[in-house]
This record gives sequence, structure tokens and C-alpha cells, in this order.
Amino acid sequence: MVRLPPLNWLRAFESVARHSSVSSGARELNVTTSAASQNVKRLEQSLGAPLLSRDGNRVRLSDAGARLAARLLPAFAMIEEAVAPFETRPAGYVSILAPKAFGRAAIAPALAELNAASPLRAWVVNEARPGEPFEIEIVRAAAAPVADAVEVGRDSILAVCAPDYQLRREGDTVERATLLAGPWSRTLWAQWREAADAPRLVAPQVVAAPSEAAALEAARLGLGLALARSSEAAGGIARRTLTMPFVARLPATDRYWAIQRGRSAATRHVFSWLVRQFGPDGDFTGHDAAAL
Repeated sequence: MVRLPPLNWLRAFESVARHSSVSSGARELNVTTSAASQNVKRLEQSLGAPLLSRDGNRVRLSDAGARLAARLLPAFAMIEEAVAPFETRPAGYVSILAPKAFGRAAIAPALAELNAASPLRAWVVNEARPGEPFEIEIVRAAAAPVADAVEVGRDSILAVCAPDYQLRREGDTVERATLLAGPWSRTLWAQWREAADAPRLVAPQVVAAPSEAAALEAARLGLGLALARSSEAAGGIARRTLTMPFVARLPATDRYWAIQRGRSAATRHVFSWLVRQFGPDGDFTGHDAAAL
């Protein structure tokens, strides 16, 4: 009989190999990156063969690692299917870990329609808790964080205000507008004013806010214009507590990436739905800027 290495060593390698990332594999297993890396190293020492090599933030499989991963991936999938009937959470439940603003403003309203039209129960959380698994993770980053990440949206930066905020407009000119500026948006106002289709602002008053959330809240209260990511403004625009008075936008460098952590049929269905619903050109505000 072949002497098997400890299961947690094999599990760490399988997860790291599947995600092409030690940190992502560790997150899936709810262990530290160091613990996952050490378990893979112990497995390599036990087998007497190198399995992984570093490639920037990702890892590459050696020939031996590729052969081992090809056998382990379906083996662990079969184990998960075998124990699935004993799962305390009912089948069809899918938890999505997402940045707070993106999850609350963009994903949650769309999920309500998905849940109403199917037996699935998918929901969004904004914080990973020990012992509470999540099947899908949404990450905000400029580039794909892992090899199998799928882009599900790009932010743009736009100006918003309360629907009843009075703008002194004459053609493409706006006089004495109040520009609410947080630490992040303070330097972006100058860039936004140079954007295509931006109005000509005459004698604007810049009011400093302690945070971007405070600037956005001041805009909701009718105190001026604020700059916001489209994902952050989407909820207010949908509820009509905010409006987009101008078509001008700035592209944001960050994108949103979906990573499938679970393997159930329900998880695959929700993951595919996320990709179809948003995709790389998703407009979180629900507006066609060209039509405004």
C-alpha cells in the first residue's frame, strides 16, 4: 500500500494549483498564506519532487505538479460531492464575498430578481468570517488577481448631486457650482473638468470633506456635486436620491473580478449569471451615458 502524505498537505497543493496562487488557495481553506505555503513545501519534501515555481504573484506547476494536480482535482471534487448531502446549509445556497459598495449597490438588487425567479438563495457578504464559507469572491484590482478570475465590471468616475440641487446652467456653462471634495476626489476634480463632454465650470466653490463617504452624503443632502465611482453611486441613482447631471466620466483603473471558490451546481449557475449580468462593460448606474 502506498503511504499517503497528510491530507491537509494534498488539500493545500490542490487549492493552490487550482487558483495558481498561494494566497487565493489559502483564503479558500481559511488558513494563512504562510501555512498553505509550508504545507506545499512539506508535500514536495515528502514526494521528493518540486511541484510549484513562483511567477510574480502567481505560481506555475512543474511537470510533476501538473500530473499530480490532474489527479487530485477530480479526486477532491468527488469527495466534496460525497459529503455534500451532509452539508448543514441547504443545497442551492450561494454566498458571495464582495467589496461593500459594489455588493450593496450593484449585486444585491440584481440578486433579488435572481432569487425570486429560481429556487436558489444567493446573498452578498462584505467580510469573510472564520468558519463561514463563501462560494464566490469579488475582488477589485487593476489586473486579474488569479488565472481563473473573470472580469465582471469596470468602474467609471462621475459627478452626482441631489435631484433638487439647483445648477446655474447656461448652455455648456455652469456658474458657481459647489464641488464637494474628499481626500481621494480632491485631485480628480481637475481631471474630470478636462474630460470629454464636461461642462465649463465658472467660479466653482470647492468645499473639503473629511472622507469620500461624507462628500457623497453631502451631495445627497443637496449641498453640491460629488465625484463617485459608478458602483458606489448606483444605489442612490436607482433610489433617485442622486442624479447624474452631466455625461462626463473618467475611467477608473480598478476593475471587478469574480473568482469561483465553490464547485456546486448552484455556485456554477450563480457565477455564470454574474458574468452575464455584468461582464467587463457593465454600467452599474443603469444609465446609457450617450442618451443623457
